[in-house]
Amino acid sequence: MAQDIELQKRDYELSFLLKMPEAETEIADVLSQHQLEIFEKSPVSEIKLAYPIKKQSSAYFGFCYFRGQPEDAQKVSEFLLLKPSVLRYLLITPPVQSKTDAGRRAPRPSAPVKPAAAPAEIDIKPPRQEILSNELLEEKLEEILK
Repeated sequence: MAQDIELQKRDYELSFLLKMPEAETEIADVLSQHQLEIFEKSPVSEIKLAYPIKKQSSAYFGFCYFRGQPEDAQKVSEFLLLKPSVLRYLLITPPVQSKTDAGRRAPRPSAPVKPAAAPAEIDIKPPRQEILSNELLEEKLEEILK
């Protein structure tokens, strides 16, 4: 039974924007209240926002990774939604990486690459311009106008 509960646990990533850095302790407290195990955490740093959020032009950004039951993660999400000190948050389940793929990115599927043909050597010369005197120029103009 305990093993079944352990199998239902998932890894989550929580990113958040806060009005003040002290609000990070409230997030850590609610995670510990719901027995969610934090296994990685970033320090909160001040950032300038691209556009105002709730009349704030700067915020404190942080993220953490934790493991727990989906119901508990939902409760944390509801808590953050109602918390006025949290400007925005994003709670996701990151993609699962196998131990052999750790640290490597999977290659992106793409169309087969065709070998590039060697560029043909083309000798492009600018058109040759003759230097015309005024008399020759007038003759050419008369010729064109006829």
